[in-house]
Amino acid sequence: MLFLSSDSEEADKELTRRINENGYTVLFHYYDYVKRQLEEVETYEEFANGYQVSKLTDDEKKQRYEEYIKECDEKGGERNEAIAQGKYLKGFMIDGPDKSEWIYVELKKRAVPAKGSSTGNPAVDEILTEISRLEGKEKRSKELDAEKVFKAIVPELGKLKEVVELPKYSGIDIVLTRLLIADYVGYGNAEEIEKAIGLKRLYSMPKGKQAYDKLVNMSHEEFAFLVRTIAVSKYSNTNPGSIQAYALEQLAKHEGIDVDGIAAEQAKKAEKRIQRVNDRIAELTAEKEKLEAKQKAGKAKKAKVK
Repeated sequence: MLFLSSDSEEADKELTRRINENGYTVLFHYYDYVKRQLEEVETYEEFANGYQVSKLTDDEKKQRYEEYIKECDEKGGERNEAIAQGKYLKGFMIDGPDKSEWIYVELKKRAVPAKGSSTGNPAVDEILTEISRLEGKEKRSKELDAEKVFKAIVPELGKLKEVVELPKYSGIDIVLTRLLIADYVGYGNAEEIEKAIGLKRLYSMPKGKQAYDKLVNMSHEEFAFLVRTIAVSKYSNTNPGSIQAYALEQLAKHEGIDVDGIAAEQAKKAEKRIQRVNDRIAELTAEKEKLEAKQKAGKAKKAKVK
């Protein structure tokens, strides 16, 4: 049975000690194992929503979705095969966000107990194992150092909003604007955006600096394509009359789309509908007046008889 901890630095040390005393080993994330959980599969509606900006037909979107499902099934099949082969093992989380849950993990090579002595000397092997453990722990500690530095920076940045004098607009603001926009690149439009300007979804880039440099070196034309694509994708279902809808109308005019012509055509169709409604209301009003006149005449006749 595998016992798993979410982090070697934040582990429940007392619980870990008790588990170790009972002859079990607690494995630590980053050092001993990596999680191998399946991602949640998107529904067709969620998937198609990302293609709103695309010129794909409904049939093409469905085809893309079928390919996506097939890819998910293949990943699921590979995962099941890895489980059957013993590559992915089931372990019990003792702390962290997945506490008290069973999850599948893949052990890192250094976490697999050696079946025999690699040097022929058990004492030397024990020393080498301890060195490997310390090196792995220090590697994770350095990662935590970077996290602690970042956590210390964020509160300092929060103080900027307390400054009375507004900051001067600079190059970093341009990059941050591009970052905020690029963060909306989704599965549905990622392919078109990467093909047009070479920008992948940010999380798929291995290093933060790589993504940052891509944003820094982005041309005005590339950014224009990115921001317009994201705006159409994000606001295409907004309510008419809102700032978002008005902005998209202005974008359409800028792109040479005959917005006024479309509005005039709709107004022309509306004229016929409005005329039909008005004619019907006039008919009903006339019928009502006849009934009222008839009712009034009937009352007058009864009064005369009395």
